[in-house]
Amino acid sequence: MFWHTEHPDAVLADLGADRDNGLTAAEAVARLQRADSARPLQAARRPLLRDFTGQLKKPAAVILLAAAAVSAAVNVYRLFQGETVSWTEPGVMAAVLLLSGLSGLFLERRAAAAIERLKNIVPLNARVIRDGGLRMVSAPELVPGDIIEIQTGDVVPADARVLSVSGFRCDESALTGESGPVEKSPEAVLDRLVQVKDRINMVYAGCPVIAGHCRAVVAETGINTETGKLAGMSDDARSGETPLRDRVNRLEKLLLLPVTAVCAVIFLTGLIVKAPPIAVFVLAAVLAAALIPKGLSGTAALILAGGAGRMRAKRAVIKKLPAVEALASTTVICTGKTGILTNSRMALVRAWLPEMPEAAVDLRQMAGSQPLTGELRTLIQIAVLCSDGAVQMEDGRGDPTDAAIAAYALHSGMEKEELQNLYQRLGAIPFDS
Repeated sequence: MFWHTEHPDAVLADLGADRDNGLTAAEAVARLQRADSARPLQAARRPLLRDFTGQLKKPAAVILLAAAAVSAAVNVYRLFQGETVSWTEPGVMAAVLLLSGLSGLFLERRAAAAIERLKNIVPLNARVIRDGGLRMVSAPELVPGDIIEIQTGDVVPADARVLSVSGFRCDESALTGESGPVEKSPEAVLDRLVQVKDRINMVYAGCPVIAGHCRAVVAETGINTETGKLAGMSDDARSGETPLRDRVNRLEKLLLLPVTAVCAVIFLTGLIVKAPPIAVFVLAAVLAAALIPKGLSGTAALILAGGAGRMRAKRAVIKKLPAVEALASTTVICTGKTGILTNSRMALVRAWLPEMPEAAVDLRQMAGSQPLTGELRTLIQIAVLCSDGAVQMEDGRGDPTDAAIAAYALHSGMEKEELQNLYQRLGAIPFDS
């Protein structure tokens, strides 16, 4: 449905929702059951053994496995002939295969777990109106038609059509790439072709609220939200061969053909001169095992695993080992800056006071070093009381400017909660530059 193309009253009618009283608890349960029955089953996680054997299907691993099998077969034949054999060569090849397979399996399993965590970015709880009262429910319990209330510091729990706002602004940079907070307009009725970033009458799951208050009716939940669709794209993505894998495949084929030809010539020559077939086969097998580059697969896997480890230290998620080399081969990256090249975080650095209008006070040197006094303390107190930002473990919530003010006050020994208890807010006029 294109909910942004309809008037709020039409959306409420389509969803069978009540703007003031919301859904009844019984209706919400019934809708949730219907949504669960219609929801596609999640793909079962592949068995561990299947993932491990998948690591051994690469050409280099297949060649190495064949060489190890031939070497082991030759040793068994010699053992039956009463000869002394060494298991070093097949053991080394088996160890390289095991190390290569386990390293790739470990990395991909860890990346899969990280991607699953990324899919669950919706908040745990949401404010919803049911049976005429406001209550807190788990976000996965929301259903289309629920009336939700969201405010500063919240994260939008579902895709919803805006019904009313008061100084409401939302940060949609993670979804749309737009750097600035987006203001919403409940009365706007947009064209069907309007892109997500321009839908000023909708709020989207996973987007933090910067300022203000909003009442909205839930339109889509779970995998049907815009965020859920993005998460699903990672499952449907097809991977192609990276430049390194393509070159390695060509090298393996280039080596395999002459090795096979030489061994075939030796075997046929032996048969022509009427040498014992078993002895000729053993000779050809030993030669093949010697000519095959046993360390190629393991060396490539170890190099890529090392690169993945360094990228993990930079908080990058690597789903497949070859992705390390693919990123290294990238020459041009086109990207927006917000949330990628910047942190959307601000700090107070200077202040101008009436007693010193021409000189700026360097706030960085004063924070925490000494108690604030006089006009500077009054200025910070007023700024804190006029902001909606909050600080938890030194991380700001809400508008970056408001969060910066709250953080500076905290470092200067002023608790926002204490100030709010002393000076209660009677009303607010949202700032608009």
